[in-house]
Formats: sequence, structure tokens, C-alpha cells
Amino acid sequence: MQIKRLRSHLLWLAVFLASAAGWWALERALLIPDMPDVQVIKTAEFAYADSPDNSTVTPPATGWAVVALPDNWSVTKPKSSGIGFYRIQFKRSDLNSKSNAIFIKRVSEAAELYLNGHRISSAAQFKGEVTYGWNHAIYATLPDAWLAPENEIVIKMYAHPEYNGGVGVVRIGSEEALSAVNQKISNLHVDANEDCAVLLFAFGIVLLAFAYAIRNVDKALFIKLLLLGFATILWAIRTLDSVLYQLPMDWRVWGWLVHSQMGWVLLLLTIFYFRLINKKNKKHELFLTVFVCFSALLLALYLGGVISLDLMTAVWAPMNVYMGAVLIITSIKTIVRSHESELQIVSLAMIFFVLAELRDFIITGNVVELFDTTYFSSYASLTFIFSAAWLLVRRFGEAYRQMISMNTELENRITLKQKELEVNFKLLEDSRRTQIQTAERSRLLADMHDGFGSELVTCARALRMGKTPNIKAAEMVEDCLLQMQLIVDSASASAEDVSTLLAAYRRRIDGRLADAHIKLHWQVEDLSATIITSSTRRLHLMRWVQEAVQNAVKHSHCQNLVIKAELIDGDASQNKLKISIQDDGKRNDAKQRAIDFGISSLRTRSEYLRGGFNFISDESGTLLILICGVN
Repeated sequence: MQIKRLRSHLLWLAVFLASAAGWWALERALLIPDMPDVQVIKTAEFAYADSPDNSTVTPPATGWAVVALPDNWSVTKPKSSGIGFYRIQFKRSDLNSKSNAIFIKRVSEAAELYLNGHRISSAAQFKGEVTYGWNHAIYATLPDAWLAPENEIVIKMYAHPEYNGGVGVVRIGSEEALSAVNQKISNLHVDANEDCAVLLFAFGIVLLAFAYAIRNVDKALFIKLLLLGFATILWAIRTLDSVLYQLPMDWRVWGWLVHSQMGWVLLLLTIFYFRLINKKNKKHELFLTVFVCFSALLLALYLGGVISLDLMTAVWAPMNVYMGAVLIITSIKTIVRSHESELQIVSLAMIFFVLAELRDFIITGNVVELFDTTYFSSYASLTFIFSAAWLLVRRFGEAYRQMISMNTELENRITLKQKELEVNFKLLEDSRRTQIQTAERSRLLADMHDGFGSELVTCARALRMGKTPNIKAAEMVEDCLLQMQLIVDSASASAEDVSTLLAAYRRRIDGRLADAHIKLHWQVEDLSATIITSSTRRLHLMRWVQEAVQNAVKHSHCQNLVIKAELIDGDASQNKLKISIQDDGKRNDAKQRAIDFGISSLRTRSEYLRGGFNFISDESGTLLILICGVN
């Protein structure tokens, strides 16, 4: 554990040294060294324009005063705006090169260069909108044909109030040397910033797309990605507005973008970082939310012209310092206490980003006078945002792998449990099948003993005693055979539907009814889809039919017998079966006693079937009705 922690500290220390070295190298690269063939001009004459017309205004004849360069209007001429002129004079003999040029590291916001009355360069659009020439260098060659022994360069520039308008140090001399300087400064000062902004904007879109993709997978990561994605896009827009040419925008909106977006980005990143290190502070987030609402009110007042840019900046400045201090202190604590190397690297990148952003903020706010400097926060933001996104994706990957591993383990456990359940279910089915077979044997034995078995014993005893006629004995034997056939039919798996059961019963009673001179009226619907799965239930149903038919044959002396079976109140899926037995026998006292005896047995079987039973008996005959569920 100690070795691992030491390795972690060495890693972030190496990253810290590499980042510091990169910062120092960037600072050195942006320095413009002294060159023997180049004059560095740090003073000029300045005068305001006499006319507000940007297209026709010419240098005034009077009102010129010497100023030091760089000249930041927000410091030397607070609240000033409009057209101004800088005049620089030099001799041709002071130039040592055949080809010469002029280079100014920063001209803000728009400018034109004139050599002895000839326009040699124009930076951005020279009109009233903020045109994003802000913080750009200007470079132009000095045509030899327009040079004279005594020369004058006039810089015509335009600036808004409160926008750090002005002119930087002027360099005149070797075209070769200044062209190389201009290329280097343009690459680092402008082009690289723009490339970072475009890259961050695209990366912010990717973060938001990724957040949308996992919105239902990980809510915490979803919120973190949203915060980082919006902060990235907002920062990219803030950087782009400083480097894009030819894109006019209302100066109040541009001022809000430049001066407040830094604060909005810090606000989003503060909430993001606290969630990243799992130290969500509700009171802190509530305070930031209140400040957001207050800032939105300030923005509306500023865009409406009620308050000045200075007031809005004065509100954001202490808030930026507060959030920056919180982030730096928290990041240092995280680096010292955390055992996660990746989080330490992200925290270190956060420190550099906040320091770079605070540096740029105090330069923009003229807390320190570095008019010609280059802003570093774009480069630092790239490092922090990429490292933070990498950490989030890595955490998501680890969580996803753990989830896959847990799912695999869970599936294996479920598979084992399923196999155990299948084995247990098979044992249970075997046990239940054995119980059913045993119960069926017991039922068959009971039916044989209590049913046709007892009747056969009675028949045999009566025959030995010689008191029973042969016809009566034959009937008793036939009843026994019929009961045995019912038992066999009910136990048969091929006779589970009602139609098959009733058809088999009809074949066995047709002859007996014909001997008794009884005409059978068979009114049975197609009930082949009506399946009775229980053999015991099939037996009770058919015994109910048998007893009802026997009562009619033995006691009613009827001539017609109607057997009717149908489904009622729906189809077979509703399992409502109605069976009715009707005869046209004449009623007498003996018949009534027999009916009473038979009715009791039929009602008992109806109750077992959990069905409804009803009968009607009068002079025209007897009707027995059974309504029951199939299963």
C-alpha cells in the first residue's frame, strides 16, 4: 500500500513538473526578443478624431499628445470610445534592411495603418460593432516605393468603452525577422486558441451526446457529463469570440461573453468538481444557484443599459476569486489525500486551469497592466477538460465491466438454481405422479369394492338362494359391467373430452334401451374441445349420467328418453357444461320414492362436481339438469 501511494505521488509530481515546464515554455515562446534590425517603439503621439464618421475621418491638425506604448484606453482614457489616431515618425536611414515591415502584437478593436498617407493594412471591420479584432496582432510590409527620408506611420483605430481598446508596442524593421515573429505570435496567440476552441466545442457536443446515451444507466455520471459538457461548450464560445474575424455582434452581448462567461464556466466546474470527488455540498450548490439567479438579473439590467460593464465585472470578480480559491484548495486536498492517480492528475489540471483563468481575468480587468500578453486559459482548459472526461469515461468503463462481471456471475447462479429447480421439479413431478397413481389405484379398488363389486356379491348371493329371476340377475350383471366400463373409460387418456365419454356411454346403453322399448333422443353438441383432465371428475360426471338414465329406465316406464349436453354462457374456454336427462314416464307413489332415492345420490355427485343441480317431476315426466364447470 505504501509503495502504491508513493508511486501515485511520484506520478502527479511528474505531471506537475511537466505542466509547469509547459507553462514556462509557452511564456518563453511568446516573448519577442530584441533583434538588431528591428526598432522597438514605445512612444507615440495620440489624438482623438474630430468626426464620428468612421469612413471619412482624417487625422486632426491639433490636439496631439505623447503617450507611452502599450496604451490601454481602459487605464489611460477610462470611458473613452470612438476613433483615435497614433502617429509615429521615423527616418529611412534608421532601417538597415532592404525589405521592411511593421508589427504590432495587439491592436484593439479595429485598426488601419497608413504609411505617408498610403493605407498599408486594415485589421477587422472598421465600423461600430465589436468585430473580434480584439487582442489581435497586425502586420504589414512597408513598400520601399512609399518610403521617404522622413516617414510617418498613422494608426487609425476604433474602440468601445470598457473594452480595453488600445495599441501595443510597435516594431519596425527587417521584414524577414518581423514576418517570423508575426507567424509565431499568430500561431500561438490566435490560431492555436481558435483550434482549442473548435476542438473543445466539438468535444462538448460529444460529452452531451454521451450523457444522453447513458441517461438511464447512471444518473450520477449523467449529471457530471452534463455539467462538464455545458461548461466545455460555454468556454469554447467564450474563446471563439476573441479570435474569430468578420463576425459582428452587439457590443453589449460581446462584453457579457468576454467578462462573465469566465465566471459561468467556473460556476459549472465548481459544481462538477465537487461531484467528481464525491463531496456534494448542498449548501454550497444552493449558494451558487442563488448567485446564478442574481447574475441573470444583472445580465438583463446590463443588456438593457441600466448598469455598466464595470458594475457587472465588479460583481463577478470577487465571485470568480472565491470559486477559484475553493477549487484550488479542494484540488490540493484531493491530491494529498486521494489514492487515485487519475483523480490526482485531474485535480492538478484543475489547479493549472483555475490559475490560468484567474491570470487572464485579472489581466482583462486591468488589475495588472499586461496589454500585449497572450491568454493561457484556453490551453489549460484543454488539459483539464480532456483529463476530466478521460477519468469519467474510465470510471464508467470500470463500472460497466463490474456490471458485466456481476451480470455474468448472476446468470451463472441463476443457471445453477434453474438446474436445481428442474431437478427438484422433476422429483416433485415424479412424487406427484406416484401419489396420483396410488390415489387412482385406491379409487379403482374402492369403486370395484363399493360399486360393481358389491353388486356382483349381491347378485351371486341372490342366485345361490334361488330367489332372483334370471332376467333380474342379468340386469344386475349388466349394471356391473357398465360401471366397470365407466371406470375404464374415465381412466383412459384418449377419452378426456366430453363428446368421447358420452359417445362411449351411448354405445353401451343403446341395446338396453331398445330391449326396454325406450326411444333415445340424442341431443349432444360437438364437445370435443371440452376436455376434462381429472379422471375422477370424468368418472363422477359419467356416473351422474348413468344414475339419471337408470332411474328413468327402471322406475319411470317411459317411452322416450332425451339426453342433451351443451356449453352455456360462452364457449369451451369458460368451462360451463349443461347436461339434462328427460323422460316422459307417468308419476305414481312408487316412482316418487324411487326418484327421491335417486335424487339424493345425484345431488351428492353434483356437489362433488361443484355444480348446480335441479330437477322437475310432474305428470308429463321428469327432467334432471346438471350445470358444472369442466375442470
